[in-house]
Amino acid sequence: VVRAANDSIEWSMEPQDAGLQIKCQTGDNSHISEAERLQYRYSFFLRRHNPAAPQSEQSLDEKSHVHGPQWLVVQRIFHLPLRPPWNHMDSIIAGDIEMPPALPYPVEAVSSADSTDRCSGWEFRGVIKQHLYLLLPTDPAEISQLAHLQRALEQCKGRLALGEDPFKVLEDHQLRCAEYEERRAGLLGRFGKILTALDELCFKNAIKANTLGIKLVEDEVKFMVKRKNTPVFCREMGITSWHKQSRDWLQLFYDDQYSPPKPFFLVLQWMVCSSVHLTNFRYKLSRILQEHQFQLVRMPIGQLFPSPAPHWVWSEERETDFDRMAFHAPRRVKLPPGLSQDRKQELYPRLLECWMSPPMSFILMLCATQSDFKVDVIRSQQGPEESLKHQQLYQRLKGWVTVHPQGYVLVTLREEHINFYESRLAWADMRDQAALHERNALLHALWVDFMGSTEAVLNKFRGQATPSPEAPGFALFR
Repeated sequence: VVRAANDSIEWSMEPQDAGLQIKCQTGDNSHISEAERLQYRYSFFLRRHNPAAPQSEQSLDEKSHVHGPQWLVVQRIFHLPLRPPWNHMDSIIAGDIEMPPALPYPVEAVSSADSTDRCSGWEFRGVIKQHLYLLLPTDPAEISQLAHLQRALEQCKGRLALGEDPFKVLEDHQLRCAEYEERRAGLLGRFGKILTALDELCFKNAIKANTLGIKLVEDEVKFMVKRKNTPVFCREMGITSWHKQSRDWLQLFYDDQYSPPKPFFLVLQWMVCSSVHLTNFRYKLSRILQEHQFQLVRMPIGQLFPSPAPHWVWSEERETDFDRMAFHAPRRVKLPPGLSQDRKQELYPRLLECWMSPPMSFILMLCATQSDFKVDVIRSQQGPEESLKHQQLYQRLKGWVTVHPQGYVLVTLREEHINFYESRLAWADMRDQAALHERNALLHALWVDFMGSTEAVLNKFRGQATPSPEAPGFALFR
């Protein structure tokens, strides 16, 4: 249903056997409430091949939703987007107001009442474009965080509270990982050269010398980072498409320090920047990283940080409270029910340890010990009060987010379940059918390895030797 002219004209579209039927009518639609105007619900189906867990065929029921290609019901609520605050947007474009951060990272160790560096850019998600990158070394031994996790577990006696950052444990107790120190020195040397080249890329043609001011942590045990940002003007960049009259610009958000083996975050945000400048910037940055044995791994923002849906579509189902991607929903594995807090604190690090071990070798990306970034309803935009189902909606949840070294897969560990995401960007560079099948085979192998390792850990806490498809711990969510 599409409405225009102050709701006096209405087009309705309905699928028919002969095709899409479109009707137009005029009249007074003032009786329709605001909530009804701005939401439209319907169900559709998605066929998706769900590779089974690494178990024998006899152990899986033929009718199980876990096995084989199935038609799966997808629950989504589609709505008209909120109107961004145009006055603020114009001021940002004019340069009077600094572009606000639109992604809630990094995760602060302690939530602060200071609102100056909160994620105020959420309301601009429709007009601010973002790319989120991780800068990672290409050598698997340099990426691995397993030794640091095990060192932190020694200090914590094998337990971690939900979302507790093992790197914060190491920093608080000034604990070093001896077997990584030799690799660390080489990494810092190469990353220092990357920073020099990055400063030249951003400010080569600037009238006044400038730098990003990123610190290399050499002699300290310091892993917690803060967010820095700076505007980068295309007329100052060291790219082939630069010219003095260019008015294009982007905002860089990045970590204030680099302390391996933690990944380095880099976010590009822009409103008015031509794609040719962005492509040249990304291409040159990739070449710089490759020259120093690093890689640029792009993260799927829509899966990691989905925008909150307007309050009039909120319900008891959290999945539809956010504008999630309908075709990239996660597989959900439930944790054993009825575990005490002590048992959960023993289970969490065991799961992290198995995922961070070969062959998966995942890395910790984000950790949060408390829910944060609560979504507040703007009273001036409220519809009917009865549409507010609940007020406690948070953009950040407790737990951990781990990622595959090439960014193909994301795994989140929450209090009661695990989410396994195939990154929507895993197929972005596929140009032929052979490459697509090869990538699908890789993702299937990752899923098999993940379920095999995860089930082995969960079985020790379930007290049973063989998992069952109907068991609460082996449920899939779409």
